[in-house]
Formats: sequence, C-alpha cells, structure tokens
Amino acid sequence: MAENQGERLVRVPPSFAEKARIGSKDRYRALYDRSISDPDGFWAEQAERIHWFKRWDKVSRWDFKTAKIEWFIGGKTNVAYNCLDRHVAGPRKNKAALVWEGDSPEESRVLTYQDVFRETCKFANVLKKAGVKKGDRVTLYMPMVPELAIAMLACARIGAIHSVVFGGFSAESLKNRIEDCKSEIVVTADGGYRASRLIPLKQTTDDAIKEIPFVKRVIVLRRTRPDWPRPYKTWGYPFTPLIYVTLCVVVLINTLMSQPVESGIGLAILAAGLPAYLYWKRRRDQVAGTSVDAPASSSASDETNVRRDG
Repeated sequence: MAENQGERLVRVPPSFAEKARIGSKDRYRALYDRSISDPDGFWAEQAERIHWFKRWDKVSRWDFKTAKIEWFIGGKTNVAYNCLDRHVAGPRKNKAALVWEGDSPEESRVLTYQDVFRETCKFANVLKKAGVKKGDRVTLYMPMVPELAIAMLACARIGAIHSVVFGGFSAESLKNRIEDCKSEIVVTADGGYRASRLIPLKQTTDDAIKEIPFVKRVIVLRRTRPDWPRPYKTWGYPFTPLIYVTLCVVVLINTLMSQPVESGIGLAILAAGLPAYLYWKRRRDQVAGTSVDAPASSSASDETNVRRDG
C-alpha cells in the first residue's frame, strides 16, 4: 500500500536506536505495560528524573465518582526551575535550548539555556510588576515565536496559570476564553505571520476585551512593528551610556586643547560618570538575570522587547 502511494518506509539504524532513550518497540511495550500494572511505582520512578523542593508523600489519589484526581500529594516542584535553572547551573548552560524558524526562511533564532533563563526571569518580573501573583490566570494570545515559550515559563516561574489561545482564533473566541478563566492580564503581539500573511493579533485582542471590564493590562510583544517606541522604565536611565560617551568626548576635546582647568573638570566628571555607568551596566545585567528563587511553584526585570498597552 505504501508503495502504491509513492511512500517508502525508512527503518531506524540499529546504531541510532542504541543511543535512544527507548531503543526498541519491546522496551516501549515493557514500560507501557508497567505503567498500567503499577502506575504509582512507574510514575514515582519517572518523577525521580526531575528536581523536587519537597518530595511527595503519596504518588496518586483519585475518586472517579467526584472526578477528583491528585498526583504527587505533598510534593513541591517548579516547571521553570526544571526546564532552566538546573541546566544553567551545569554544562548545558551555553547549549541550544530553543531553535526557532520563522515564517520566512531568512528568519531564525537559536537561544541557549542561559538566554531563555535570562528572558524568562525578565518577563516574570514584568508580570510581577503588573501585579500577577501565584494562582492568577494569564491569557497568552501570541504568534509562534520563542517569546511564547518564554511567557509560559515566566508564568510557571511565579506560580501563575497560563491559558494559551491559538493565534488564529477570532475576537469572540478569545473573549470567551478570557472570560472563562477570568484572566486580568493578556499577553499578545502587535501581529504575527502565517503563510506570509499578517495576522493583526493586537487589533483582535482590542476587539475581544472591549466588553471585559476586569482585564487590567495587555502586554504586547513588538513583532511586526519595529517603529513602536521602546518602553524604557524604572531601574535604569536609558540614556546613561549616551551621556557617558558624550562626557568622554568632552574630556578628550578639552585634553587636546590643553586647557587644564576645563580638562580637570572634565576628568572629574569622567571619574564620577564611570562608576555611574558601571552601576548602570551591572544593574542591567542583574535585572536580566534576576530570579525570584523559584519556590515550589514559582522566580523572576524589566521589559526590553515588550510594550505594555491598554
């Protein structure tokens, strides 16, 4: 049948299968059968592969009559910590974590674990500054870009619950999902691309929240409109490097003109400006990596490529 359809079966080379985590169908079947015959033992064994802040007291508990199902009762862990922190602390720090290909063949990005960790911490702090707390819902209505995964990890880092809405849904569908989970924060983009077509995500979001009074803020990723102003705020004055460079030029000119008094003043300014610049740079780097230590469901400056609107 495959031959009639012009298809062919490509078998996995034994050398490749040997390196796989589950190297054969028999191995897969054995694991599956154990998950059915001894679910608690099987999943307890799998759970040992991740980091726990507190080990569970009981693997599972369920009541099908009330549809109440619980897993790893008493245990505490954090998804973002397991996805990022434990890798950043080891040899995977500078290895690729996300390999992204955009709608256009010319558009691609590779983010290391350190890159994703830094961006996740930054956006988690954006959410915290917007008032998002553990247990709050955040609606994500975004294109297929790395920032979507980063937003999901940021929510997990601080214990917020994310609701991902497909970027092709209409304003009415988005509205229904926002109302259903009662999210006060919506994360979207100015637009996205699908098959070379521009999808107006921000406009759709505006239409969706017109009649939703409890939405407090919309955070917008600048994806299709690079002309939007960059939102510098709070921790660092954005023009510090420019001011410092200007002062350096003044010092250089005064020195070349051999005007001791002015040069002395310029050097004094330079001496004062250098610590300021170094502080600004250190603060920028700190904020980029600030991680509100991921507790058992929770970590982690300010916006860089994000614009808040609404």
